[in-house]
Amino acid sequence: MKLRAQEDTPPAESRWCTPHERDARTRIKRSTRWEGYKVHFTECCDDAAPRLITHMKTTPATRPDVQINDTIQTELMVRGLQPGVHLVDAGYVTGDGLVERQARGIDLVGLLREPTSWQNRTEDAFGLTAFDIDWEEQQVNFPQGQVSTMWTERPLSWARRPAVQVKFSAAACRACPVQARCTRAKSGVRTLGFPDRTTFEALQTARERVHQAEFRLMYNDRAGIESTMSQGVRRFGRRVARYRGKAKVALQESLAATAMNVERATQWLSGSRPAGTCRTQFARLHPSS
Repeated sequence: MKLRAQEDTPPAESRWCTPHERDARTRIKRSTRWEGYKVHFTECCDDAAPRLITHMKTTPATRPDVQINDTIQTELMVRGLQPGVHLVDAGYVTGDGLVERQARGIDLVGLLREPTSWQNRTEDAFGLTAFDIDWEEQQVNFPQGQVSTMWTERPLSWARRPAVQVKFSAAACRACPVQARCTRAKSGVRTLGFPDRTTFEALQTARERVHQAEFRLMYNDRAGIESTMSQGVRRFGRRVARYRGKAKVALQESLAATAMNVERATQWLSGSRPAGTCRTQFARLHPSS
């Protein structure tokens, strides 16, 4: 018997972290590492009603947040709780998700992850936004005057939507005076990849929306879910599973969510209302406080 090489290890979603808990998985997020599960909470944020938890879903720790979006909204719709506006974290937003939620009549509101290519992270480099896409002619125009020579559409198996692959002429790229700011490919040829027109335009609209004052005012309500997570951890021990197995852990989380709803409903009926951001004693000494 010998240890597997790093490149020969199975994917994280199928790798046990302990033989005593076959459903648990190991997850690393930035500097945090844990073994177990993830819990997704959904709550209403209407100022005229108590902030009750309307949905709770327990998943393996390795399952990406974006993959649970459809499940959450489908289960809410079955129970007659379809949200008109769904405020979510950046991990739940993709172009496909924006299109699908729009088809369902749901306004998916959330921040978008920034592109990770070196062009988007380098000043004066040419990222995708620097190109002009002509959807009718199926070509892309570069600011220096070059025009793409290849346009290919192929479906993405993980997204079930077509993706566009664009390539420029090798001769035009090598003669371009700003080639170093455009591509680092060994061939010296710039290639582009982006989703289909419907998804691409949905992403563009969402990115433009983020900079609007109306978006910031609306998105402020999403901060309330952070207090829900904190309350669950501090008062209901949510980060410690009392039982083994995903089903029992999900039951524990459901009971905790029910207890939180009972407490919130009781406080609402007694006249107590959710407070805003707490100010420190030192900040309250300021004359403008």
